[in-house]
Amino acid sequence: MYRLSSPTWASLAYQFDSPKRAALAEHFDEIREYETNRLPESADSANYYCGFHYLDSERCDAWFVWLRYGQYVVSLTADPPENRPDFETDRNEVEIPDWLYRVTAHVDRAFMEAVPK
Repeated sequence: MYRLSSPTWASLAYQFDSPKRAALAEHFDEIREYETNRLPESADSANYYCGFHYLDSERCDAWFVWLRYGQYVVSLTADPPENRPDFETDRNEVEIPDWLYRVTAHVDRAFMEAVPK
């Protein structure tokens, strides 16, 4: 979680410093952004990314969620459980899996309970 001096600075950081551009990009062969209209209840913005290792598999190896709440930017990393086909995302799929929406909704509720009002 990053707390910036204003919502404007948070919006700029959110737009120009994403998981795709961050240091973790060097750990994956590809980081793909997934579009969605399903925002967490309290977030101003949400972007979803998946990191792929070409040599290891054709499956998503790690999910990254970038959330913005006013002057806060929250970075979430979620690794799909191994040996669970219902949690896997194929490289050619274009939808964010439901389990990731559930995790993000939980983080959204926890963040709103913890952030100063």
